[in-house]
Amino acid sequence: MMSSLKRKIRTTIIALVFLFLFLVSMQKTIAQTLESCDYSFKIENRRVFVNLKYNFYKAEMIDLDLDLPDDSSNIEILLDNQLGKISFLDRDAKKIKIRRTISELEIKYSTREMLKDKLFVSEVRVPYNCSNLTVRVILSPDYVLEKPIRGEDFETATIYPKPNRIESDGQSLIFVWLLGNTLENQNFQFVLLVRKRFETLLFLVISIIILGVAIVLYLKKKSPVIVNVKKIDKMTDHLKEDEEQIINILKQRGGTCEQGTLRVIADMSKSNLSRILKELEERKIIEKTKKGNKNIVKLK
Repeated sequence: MMSSLKRKIRTTIIALVFLFLFLVSMQKTIAQTLESCDYSFKIENRRVFVNLKYNFYKAEMIDLDLDLPDDSSNIEILLDNQLGKISFLDRDAKKIKIRRTISELEIKYSTREMLKDKLFVSEVRVPYNCSNLTVRVILSPDYVLEKPIRGEDFETATIYPKPNRIESDGQSLIFVWLLGNTLENQNFQFVLLVRKRFETLLFLVISIIILGVAIVLYLKKKSPVIVNVKKIDKMTDHLKEDEEQIINILKQRGGTCEQGTLRVIADMSKSNLSRILKELEERKIIEKTKKGNKNIVKLK
């Protein structure tokens, strides 16, 4: 009987240990799960103003390293709506360490790295599993898409991928992506081609100058000057104009580019780009590989 009692006690202790480990594991899982993530990118005055907000299910201790763009400035961190002290792991590389019990984390900063001339490219990567991910890109009144959306036609618009909805506050244009459940470290990339609006007076002045030059050239009836351009790279020999455009974009991006991004930059339809890529692939100038549900185009 004593032996049976010892076995029951041993079994009970083992069960309690497993229960304790399970509860600790569950607590860790909850701490690493976000109720919502909101990423906002506002393009204004040749800069991008970023606002990231993470809402946890409950107040938990987090241990998070933030790797911000190298040129980040005006950095603010709010912990439960209170301005928090910034602790740099590497001040030059803008690596920030946050270790504290919180239920809401908000990060604000501005950068020029995401906006290269007319091209805005960014990638969102959530630090924990997230139940509701929302991404917004806001074009301030002085910016517009390089090629505007007409009706529901996103095929030729200079934005990728297609947003879930478009909003406006009366001045700014807002593109919204609703991504729902997102796994830890899962990334989402988006691309826009934008341009600054011309002021009315400046536009009129430029138009008058162009018109005046055109009239002078017409009156003088000058013959067009033919310039012989020597091709440097043998890879572009015997290429059509649209094929050469694709090759040049790939070179500018280090020889590799996602097909969706390539389509936006080249301002081509899906069918036209697919046809050109197929011809270049058959001639062994490029190669296409699959990465998840995306096509990656590389120069050979």
